[in-house]
Amino acid sequence: MKPIDRLSIGLLLTVAAAGCTRWQYTHPLPAPGEAPQTFGAGRVTTVESGMVVLRDVVVTPDSVTGWHGSTEGRRQRVAVHRSQVLVFDRRAFDPWGTAGASFLVLVTTYAGVALYFLANVKV
Repeated sequence: MKPIDRLSIGLLLTVAAAGCTRWQYTHPLPAPGEAPQTFGAGRVTTVESGMVVLRDVVVTPDSVTGWHGSTEGRRQRVAVHRSQVLVFDRRAFDPWGTAGASFLVLVTTYAGVALYFLANVKV
């Protein structure tokens, strides 16, 4: 494998690991009588079972529901009653994290290319 190929794979892994999102505390949850809110992903900390990460979350005045599980076959629909929810965090876009990850990728790319050319210069 060439050094440039390794560099490309490393850069892709760096960008993927950086994420560009963060957990944002959402308070208050909708009051009784308000319209339900939907979120792409949410993290619910409950009184009994601790923290649960859900996808396709719907927050209604009486519960927080969503899909729990990483694979299609193992996913299950989970509903947590309002009285059991201690904290609800939603996944939100992080502009500073995105800018930082992009800058890191740019600097790493230029450094890798410079090192590659310096290593292959014949004097």
